[in-house]
Parts: sequence; structure tokens; C-alpha cells
Amino acid sequence: MKRKFFIQIFSVALLFISSLSLFGQNSVRPLAKKLYEIKQHARSTGKFDKLFNESTQNSRSKAISEVVSNAQLLTLNSDNLAELIKGNNEVLELTIPFNGRPVTVEMFQKSVFSDGFTYQTSSTFDKKFTISGSKFYRGIVKGNENAIVAMSFFQ
Repeated sequence: MKRKFFIQIFSVALLFISSLSLFGQNSVRPLAKKLYEIKQHARSTGKFDKLFNESTQNSRSKAISEVVSNAQLLTLNSDNLAELIKGNNEVLELTIPFNGRPVTVEMFQKSVFSDGFTYQTSSTFDKKFTISGSKFYRGIVKGNENAIVAMSFFQ
């Protein structure tokens, strides 16, 4: 009798623990949650399908393939880059070609510098410079919230 009761209690406890484990697998990652919240209130969203194009094979591709397997060379469309930097897109959806298939990333704009940030160089230590013509984004691969993406764009 005690043995049967023990098996029933053990079975219920095991079922409870396994259901908690499954529930934890379905939780939304913090970065994906933040992206979703920003997308709900974003004033401007940009979609760029042709920022990068698949590069044709060149003389460096053999050297690259010796170091990296499954690499994809891309060329940057400078007109689309200028449009991206000029725009004030809070949310960015960017499609990148990879081995003949498009990979879409969803990102939100994030400032990496504090307000009033300046820098100096050793040759002109008496002059202060500011960063301009740059955008910083972070987010996820669309459809895979475990794949984190961060991109910086400079003019």
C-alpha cells in the first residue's frame, strides 16, 4: 500500500517537474521581447532587401575558403547604405543573401555612445571630434529569437 502511494506521488512530482521544464523552453528571450515592444511603438521602420548582394567569386575566395568553411562573400550597395544612415529608422528589417537563400534580421536602433561623446587623437589632442554618419542596431534573426544580431553602419 505504501509502495503504491509512493509511486503515485513520485509520478505526480515527475510530471510537475517535466511540465515546468517545457514551460521554460517557451519563454521569450529578453532581446526578442524588447524588439517586439519597440516594434509596437516605432514611428519609423525601414526594410532593406538590397543592402548586400552576393559577390561573384574573386581571387581572394580561395584563400578565404582555406580558413573559413561555408563563407559567403558580399558586396555593399553604397546608395542603400547612404539611405539607411540618412533615415531615422527605429526598427530595421534587413535581408542578407547567404548561400542562395535570404536571411532576414530584425533589429532596433541602439545608441552605443553617451550624449555629448567626443574623442581626441594623439596628433590633434587639443581638438575634440564627434562621431557622425553612423547607426548601430541590435536584434535577432527573424524566426529564431536565439540568434542574436548586432550591426554597425558607417558612412
